[in-house]
Amino acid sequence: MKLLSRPARAIGTTVVAGLALALVTATPSAQAAEIGSLSFTSLTTQNSPFSVTTSGACPGGATNFQIKLAGGNIPVDAGNIVGNTSGGTIGSGINAGGFTVPVSNTLQVFATSNGLTALADGTYTTTLVCRALLVGTSLGDYVGTFTVSNSGATVTPVVPVVTANTAVAFTVAATSGWGQALALSATVSNTTDPSGAKPTGTVAFKEGATVLATATVGANGVAATTYGLLGLGSHTLTAAYTPGVGAAFNGSNSTDSSVTIALAAPTLLRPATLSGAVKVGGTAVCSPGVWSGATSYTYEFLKNGVVAQTSTTDFDIVLAAGDLNKTLSCRVTGTNPIGDGSPSTTSAVKIAAGSAAIATKAPRILFSGSAANVGETLKVYKGVWSPAATYTYNYIWKRGTTVVKQGATATSYKATAKDKGKKLTLTVQVKRTGYTTATKTSAAVTVK
Repeated sequence: MKLLSRPARAIGTTVVAGLALALVTATPSAQAAEIGSLSFTSLTTQNSPFSVTTSGACPGGATNFQIKLAGGNIPVDAGNIVGNTSGGTIGSGINAGGFTVPVSNTLQVFATSNGLTALADGTYTTTLVCRALLVGTSLGDYVGTFTVSNSGATVTPVVPVVTANTAVAFTVAATSGWGQALALSATVSNTTDPSGAKPTGTVAFKEGATVLATATVGANGVAATTYGLLGLGSHTLTAAYTPGVGAAFNGSNSTDSSVTIALAAPTLLRPATLSGAVKVGGTAVCSPGVWSGATSYTYEFLKNGVVAQTSTTDFDIVLAAGDLNKTLSCRVTGTNPIGDGSPSTTSAVKIAAGSAAIATKAPRILFSGSAANVGETLKVYKGVWSPAATYTYNYIWKRGTTVVKQGATATSYKATAKDKGKKLTLTVQVKRTGYTTATKTSAAVTVK
């Protein structure tokens, strides 16, 4: 069953004259965010005609509205006072600002038409749903409440919290390179009182219903962020403002903005870096940095400014003994099917000596019998060194702190009378071109 209201007519801020209470049993609209409040005029009893006034305009795209009533003893399927009929269609009037809807009949008539003697005592919620004609999705709701008491003799509207209207100005580049960070910026303004409080909350940047990114509204009213994942082609974006918790502002949406994403040569956003072990025997690593629009990279390693290695896959290099004291840098070029970006070159770093060898078994002084004796020729055990490599060795024999023999061929030492009762030690120096010299000293041996 549907009781139709009379056609709407906008007159100043009063946009619908003499709307009758109507029961509409069509499918309810999908709920949207509450964007403002409703106030009531002349609503004192169930028998008094009244009107409702919104605190702001319906969002862009809204062409009509419905007013729903819920609570108390109202049947669940009898929620519309003003339905989706010509009586609820007022064209652009609902988009111009707060508007008033007079209701010619009464709550009593509404209750009777729904099989009730009267609305029972309690609290009731009135919702004006902004929507497009014959489309069930709500574009935004204005909500107000009233209470019924003393068996319906008194109706008391709840005074709504007055919230300021807002507007969103959205800016975005008309064209952008694929993969580049797209700058998104929205300015949220207080349109009810431009000199008053500044809106707080967040802005969601959207493509259709998909949220691409969000940003907080700053003290200057601007919410800004970047987004770099739009595909090639044309896109229609909007910015939607949501007030902060407890903020006295209505939400609002920007008009559509179009941006075309085109393939362009890569752009460097953060420079390349050189890391790893920049020393002989070490592996240096070149990181490409951050690029927009790059699909591949070319890595070049330069020694003393001359290219020594170029690759699109190898981003590291092992440094040889001959590289000692040279400088090393890396250069990265981002590439895509359009072309190359400007190369990014790291600062040059001096290549240090490689790490010294490590004795996994320490050197020892070798002698026959249970002790080293005067006149005995003592031998060298040079130890075991890691990593396995070709080394040259230097041997240093000491009596206490006095060097008594040394050299690459000093692999033995004949103990003399001067050594009797003294401690002998053997120090082995391990050398390898391009690497730090390693040194290890044996345990001391007392000559008998």
